Amino acid sequence: MITDIVGQETILKLLSMQGDNEGAVLFPLSDKVRRGYRLSSISTKCYQQYLGSALSEIQLEKKVERAKPVEDGDVSIEVTFTRKQKNLETVLRKPSEIRFVRSRMFYGKPANNKNSEPKTGLPHIHVLNRFYNFKKRDNNVHVLKYIFPRAFGLHNVFTSIVDKQDTAQIFKDYTLREDEIDLMISKSKDDRRLRKILKKKQETEPGCPDDNDELHHGHVPPPSPLPDINRKEGRAYETVENLPQRFRGRIPHLVGELVRLQRRCKYHPLLQHYCPSSVINTTAPDPRPRVPAPPPSTQVSPLATMPFKTQVSNRRTSGGSRSKRTSLQGTIPITPLKKTDPGEISPQDPMLLFTTSSHSVYAFIRAVISNIIPLEFWGTGNSVLKNRDVFFGHMESFVKLRRYETLSLHDVMQGFKLTDFTWLHQKEPNANGKIRLDAADTKHCTSLFAEFIYYLFDSLVIPLIRAHFYVTESATDKNRTCYFRHDVWRKLTTPHVNKMISVMFTDITSQRARAIMQRRAAKFSTIRLLPKVTGVRVLSNLKRRPMEVDPKTGLRTLGRSINQILKPNHAALTFEKNRQPQAVGASLFSMNEVLRKITEFKDHLVSQGAFGKQKLYFVKVDVTSAFDTIPQQRLLEVIEQLYMENTYKIRRQGRVALGSGRAGEAKPKISFPQIGEPGDNEEFSMERNKNNIENSGMEKKSLIFIDRVACVYHERNALIRELREHVVNNFVQIGKRFYRQSLGIPQGSVMSTLLCNLFYADLEAHELPFTQAKTGLLMRLVDDFLFITTNRDHARRFSDAMHTGFPEYGVTVKPEKSLVNFEADFNGRKIERVFGNTPGFPYCGTLINEKTLEIRRDWARRDGLLVSNLLTIDHGSKPGLKMVDKVSSGWKLLSSAIYLNTTINSRPTIVINLYWSFVDAAMKFYRYYRGLSSRPKQIRRKKAPKRPQQGNEKQILNMISEFMSLAYTLLMSREKREYDEEGNVIPKEGLIGRIQIRWLVAKAFLRVLGRKQTLFPKVLNWLEGCVKASADKVDWVFYKAVEDDEINEIFDTMRY
Repeated sequence: MITDIVGQETILKLLSMQGDNEGAVLFPLSDKVRRGYRLSSISTKCYQQYLGSALSEIQLEKKVERAKPVEDGDVSIEVTFTRKQKNLETVLRKPSEIRFVRSRMFYGKPANNKNSEPKTGLPHIHVLNRFYNFKKRDNNVHVLKYIFPRAFGLHNVFTSIVDKQDTAQIFKDYTLREDEIDLMISKSKDDRRLRKILKKKQETEPGCPDDNDELHHGHVPPPSPLPDINRKEGRAYETVENLPQRFRGRIPHLVGELVRLQRRCKYHPLLQHYCPSSVINTTAPDPRPRVPAPPPSTQVSPLATMPFKTQVSNRRTSGGSRSKRTSLQGTIPITPLKKTDPGEISPQDPMLLFTTSSHSVYAFIRAVISNIIPLEFWGTGNSVLKNRDVFFGHMESFVKLRRYETLSLHDVMQGFKLTDFTWLHQKEPNANGKIRLDAADTKHCTSLFAEFIYYLFDSLVIPLIRAHFYVTESATDKNRTCYFRHDVWRKLTTPHVNKMISVMFTDITSQRARAIMQRRAAKFSTIRLLPKVTGVRVLSNLKRRPMEVDPKTGLRTLGRSINQILKPNHAALTFEKNRQPQAVGASLFSMNEVLRKITEFKDHLVSQGAFGKQKLYFVKVDVTSAFDTIPQQRLLEVIEQLYMENTYKIRRQGRVALGSGRAGEAKPKISFPQIGEPGDNEEFSMERNKNNIENSGMEKKSLIFIDRVACVYHERNALIRELREHVVNNFVQIGKRFYRQSLGIPQGSVMSTLLCNLFYADLEAHELPFTQAKTGLLMRLVDDFLFITTNRDHARRFSDAMHTGFPEYGVTVKPEKSLVNFEADFNGRKIERVFGNTPGFPYCGTLINEKTLEIRRDWARRDGLLVSNLLTIDHGSKPGLKMVDKVSSGWKLLSSAIYLNTTINSRPTIVINLYWSFVDAAMKFYRYYRGLSSRPKQIRRKKAPKRPQQGNEKQILNMISEFMSLAYTLLMSREKREYDEEGNVIPKEGLIGRIQIRWLVAKAFLRVLGRKQTLFPKVLNWLEGCVKASADKVDWVFYKAVEDDEINEIFDTMRY
């Protein structure tokens, strides 16, 4: 054991030992903690801290500007790090750091009318629906507080701290803020009353307080620090007369016009026109006018009709001038859905056929915004339509974002000119017809405009999408955002929900469900349906933190989620799983374990002289709906036997790991996993962590362990009781009713995968003991079984047994999803066979060679899948640097040890795996670059160039060159190096060096970008130069990998 007393520099070196971040300065320590630390070496890259301030508690220094006093109209935003700090430190946050909480529009539920049909329009609790009487000026002032909360001293995204006990989102949902407004009004009244008393006392007896005054008898509350009515910002106005000067002009009138237009908007005809649905019978009479649909012969794709052309109707505004407004009868042709018969929907139909395109969703939201936002909000004169189109361009980008993407407030504020908006500054043009704004006016106008734009997106666009569409991702298109009209989604999912309830759930009254939940910490969960190619996948949301009432304060706060409650139980069961390896059977907890098991199996065959001489028989089966068919009582019988200790000690361990990122900018990842161990364990923590590292395969990770003193003890019976309650009494809310899950276990639980693996391991031990023979290898990734054996009879026996099923374990297998590499059938039905002339036997995204057991990636699964749907583009700061990091991170997953291991794979196979992983990285690189370079058409002042500019091509060259270096560094870090007596590295025969990596990357990018040769002429010339310069260092293996015909055919089907 090596013990060092180290300081900051050594700690940073310890954390920067990862190959792909060589030399990275991970994070600066604050001055308060720059002291000695004691670390002990556990393994090559893992250390244990046992003295000094805990590294997991270090506050990272950030290079930020210190806050100045926030002035009225300052565009910068003042926030604090955390509310638990005694000395709250403030920083200036820019609008680029305010990102819209786009996740709120996903998985929404519609509001129903009296006929149980989805309503159209904004939610009934929206402020524009609650204060609909636009003739009352006080109502308009109240709506003003929702649009400009910062100016009224209310909670906002600009200057307010988000209490993590109120919401799990980065920003609060401001749909309802009546309690906050009432509180601020009452405080303002108390402050004014107090000041009147003080003023009266000063006028009567200045300097002589009266002991009989109610002020000194405690009848009048002391002045509250918020709001301070001497400040320009932070006042709570409850009457029109108290409005600041900025809101006494046209703004209240414009807000009243907004309320009036929203009240008159015909949402249903707009929805039917822009987002028609032929699967819903819409023949019921509607008192509102309908929009005549274009004849079928003229209906074409909406994408072919951009930009929008709408009819213009003259409407006289309240000011007397005529303004142009978009009428309902637009000239946008609409493409109907492919289904024509409303009653023709089948559960086997692909659900993605019924989605509404993002373009149609944008067209609908655009029409609504055009109808409800007064034109004067967009400026005056010729700037009105231009500014509105700029906003629509940003809105189109917002609607078309992928699942985990969003925009910042800074992004959507680009392209506007403040002087166009007279309601912001209320200034008249000078003699030259121009409006001049000084620095103070510019800050003031920018602040108000930022609030207005944020309100449009957060309180209009997102609620409109959520109210009219069910927004989700899909299992097939990955990150692509799918929009379903709520009525269409209900019709599609009702058969699946009814079937699920009849098979898996038992109805239970709300009173009984709530009575049971009051006795326990875990409450109920919700479910959602994820569209697949055919059918849906049921997912339970057990991460949701329920709102609870604090018995001490009476305030509503977020409680613990079900998964948080189950973490100690998961830690205890994980400890038993590691201590009893036979309990997991053939389970694979990651695809990297495939490498270990196949290596051991191959070594055994080689030792017996059977490798390469005896045929290997493969059988792959997939259990149907594994999580949903597990018998609960049988599961509990199996799991309860694994708890061997009477008491378990659960400790919260701190871990500091190397974060992802480039050299100099990588930040550490700090986590606090819960570790289970026997209650009477007094083993030294260093030895304990060493055992955990060996069991979990963390030897090659750069980690520092910090053991915390606090431990929690859990009795065995309490853990079993909690597990039984979770499995047997899992309550799910569907609509307004509660159901108890009577079959299966919930997907989404932190325990689900572990329970499923332990349960099927018991099946293997009792029903499939022959698979444990040395002549075979059984592997199972959750519910995907793969059996490899040299015994043909064992292969047939396994296939017959699995297809027959095991009712006691709820196991059924569909023969049409099974694969074998020999002639086999079940009940006269032939099972699909994989012949020997194929690249390999497919299993969980890999191809395993049937003779050599070499492993390649199964690229055929990408057939027809758009590469852009796999990406998540970061539109924030430093997009180019983040693009390289994203592409590199995705490439690391494709170049894991399972594909590059020299024990299993030959050199040609490794080169093929490397090359096609680089091709995949090149495709993602191109799509990522195009995603960053695409801008809304409305804010392009000039025609978009056909090819990147010279500066952009230089950036692309730098990015590709940096990717080459990162790839080489990562690959070298995974190589086991041998040293001679003098400490020099002994070169290995056939080692892939820097020049070969450079050649492979250049060929991969040439292959991808060569299809877009008009866009990247200089890049392609540079890549060809790299290939020629490295040609003499590359042998025939590399050329054969590039010219692999089978994968080339697959590549031709890939869409990027």
